Amino acid sequence: MEKKQNKNAGFTLIELLISVTILALALVPLFQTIVMSGRLNAKSRDVLKGTDLGQNLMERMTADTFESIEAQMNNPANGFHLLSSQEFSPVACMAVTAQPTSAPVSGNALRKVSSGTRTIYYLLNVNYSGRKYHIVLDFTPDENGKTYFLYHVKAEIYRGETDFLSESSRLVTLTGAVRNK
Repeated sequence: MEKKQNKNAGFTLIELLISVTILALALVPLFQTIVMSGRLNAKSRDVLKGTDLGQNLMERMTADTFESIEAQMNNPANGFHLLSSQEFSPVACMAVTAQPTSAPVSGNALRKVSSGTRTIYYLLNVNYSGRKYHIVLDFTPDENGKTYFLYHVKAEIYRGETDFLSESSRLVTLTGAVRNK
């Protein structure tokens, strides 16, 4: 009697395990690439929004005088038009002796640190495009001390207590000048 060979026998269990292992080894780097791409996309989006916020703020500041900006910062209840009320609506400006170490849990906060002719304002919990930012405005007079004040704008994403206003949380630094009078 002749034995018939079954042409539809399929794969053995060993062959199946080897092929699944090879497939898994090939897909792991692909998944890592997809995850890394998502992280880079999120960081790029944060940098873009931070830059946009900083540029909008700088454009509004360059159209104004330092005295007007300082009046808004020191008494925001009388009108604060550097940012929209949806983005930032502080009740008052609190003078502090050093850089704040934490942001308020809820709401906006405006802090001021003065040292000689240098004035630094901290705008905390700014809402912009669905994200929270901290902005540091550093006003330092130029060499003449009268004509222009230089300002530095740093838009930073809120990352909690551990990264508060740290170098690693800074997204962008924009620099420009505001006229004194």
